[in-house]
Amino acid sequence: MRKRIFLLMLCAGMLSGADIQFDFAGDAPARKENFSLSPAGTDRAEAFSDFAVFVNGILAAGEDEPKIPEPLLDKLYLAAEKTPDSEELLALVKGDLVDQKKPLPPRTLRLLKFAQEHPEHTQLGLLLAANIMLHALAGDAELAEEVVRLMDALKPQTAKFPADSPEAKAMFAGRTLLVSLLSSQKKYDKADKEISELLESASAGQRLQLLPLAVNVYLDARENSSDETPFLIGLFMESDKEKFSRKFVRFFDEIVSALTAPETALDPA
Repeated sequence: MRKRIFLLMLCAGMLSGADIQFDFAGDAPARKENFSLSPAGTDRAEAFSDFAVFVNGILAAGEDEPKIPEPLLDKLYLAAEKTPDSEELLALVKGDLVDQKKPLPPRTLRLLKFAQEHPEHTQLGLLLAANIMLHALAGDAELAEEVVRLMDALKPQTAKFPADSPEAKAMFAGRTLLVSLLSSQKKYDKADKEISELLESASAGQRLQLLPLAVNVYLDARENSSDETPFLIGLFMESDKEKFSRKFVRFFDEIVSALTAPETALDPA
């Protein structure tokens, strides 16, 4: 009964936010009114249709159904793809994402590709990035590449939000996980770039959160990088090992200073 009430309320919420507009042919006779849905209205209508199949399937299954059938979940994801800014649908998608195990189902990979191609739907992108990142960190190299592609697409979009907005904070958290992911793959130059970009705009609190991760990354990078430099021009360049060692010492010293004199320790540079 609770499930039915919840789904009915959810449907009402979706309908109240509907933006279905009709395009009428003004010159058509009164008895033959020709109309068509606007593109946005068509997507919304199709989303309602897919979601209706999902809801009807849930209600028909009864309270004792242990797991939502895959075809119904596929309809849910199709509805989310057509209305990617619906908070109600994203909440349901999130509930499914947290229970998924590898290999990820086709519906998730399809929605991931959609998010990569449409990063303007930041809530959807951040939701997928946060959940799929965990699978990537567990060692799935293919998913790791997809997450990096999604995060790169989201950066320009989330940069538009104020620093204290939920979107900006979620992106900061996602990018710190991305640093860990890149480091685990020994892609130290890319991890270094992410750290540098994050520190440029980080608040004092965010900087304190990021420093321990940076120290660990640079320590690992120092231990696994070459001390060789290019012939001739190497006389004027530092090796990767020297570069990462220098950054390790810098941020380690900053952490020590933060512990001993927190009011003056943070290095804004």
